[in-house]
Amino acid sequence: MYSDQLFKQSSIEEKNINQTTLSEARSDEPILDDVNIPNTLMHWGPIGFIMAWIVLFLMLSKIWTVKKDEIVAAIQHSQQLRCRNCHFFSNNPYLKCALYPSIVLTEQAVDCSDYRVGDHKFPH
Repeated sequence: MYSDQLFKQSSIEEKNINQTTLSEARSDEPILDDVNIPNTLMHWGPIGFIMAWIVLFLMLSKIWTVKKDEIVAAIQHSQQLRCRNCHFFSNNPYLKCALYPSIVLTEQAVDCSDYRVGDHKFPH
């Protein structure tokens, strides 16, 4: 009988120690003050997703504008060259100009002294 009482008393003391330890451990947890993290994420998640797409769109539009300006400048530059209308110009990839093949379609060809307007029709 005495052993039963000791067993009951030791088990009660053990429960008290466990409860004390458990209550002390719970007091160390941070209190969130009614902030529900999943609700916050549900609110800001779509907004962040939309903002990321807007930033991506703005970056791509800026890149497109810069590239478009480069293409326009290249076209304007090539229109200043008179080589394509010259009698000695051929659209052959191996020899574009019979007189000056090293400077054809470059800045140096703008003031070519041998430029002559031609119709590019050769007799058969």
